[in-house]
Amino acid sequence: MLRLRMPAGKVDIKHLKFILDSIEKYNIEKIHFTTNQSIQLHKLNPDIIPQLMLEAFDAGIVTIGGGGDHPRNVLCSPLSGVEKDEIFDVFPYARAVSEFLVNLIGQVKLPRKLKVGFSNSPKNIVHATYRDKGFIAKPNGKFDLYTAGGLGVNPEF
Repeated sequence: MLRLRMPAGKVDIKHLKFILDSIEKYNIEKIHFTTNQSIQLHKLNPDIIPQLMLEAFDAGIVTIGGGGDHPRNVLCSPLSGVEKDEIFDVFPYARAVSEFLVNLIGQVKLPRKLKVGFSNSPKNIVHATYRDKGFIAKPNGKFDLYTAGGLGVNPEF
């Protein structure tokens, strides 16, 4: 399996074309759109994974730290920026945190499966209140911060 990181769940035409081309080129049988707004390619021949990772990178998709004790994809309200009753667009913040966390992979030991989410409204569609770190937009342009979730079977501080 190869997990494609889609920061804040953003998938554009170039990403979709890469996925479609990969399905056809490598006869990929199963694709899973996860609840963490990433995309998993399953039942892969191990010999193609390095080439597939390079092709994903060329399409603007990062695969580093897709599993194990690494931060997961940073979630974002799917309608952020266009939702009628949103407080403000949280996508730029979610993307910045995603890039920051990806750059820490291999440099800093982080808690297992660190999960972060950004909500643009009190509706809290991404369930930021029970992520490891959750940010909910406030009318003053700031965030309410929630810490919850789990740090795996053996949390360490």
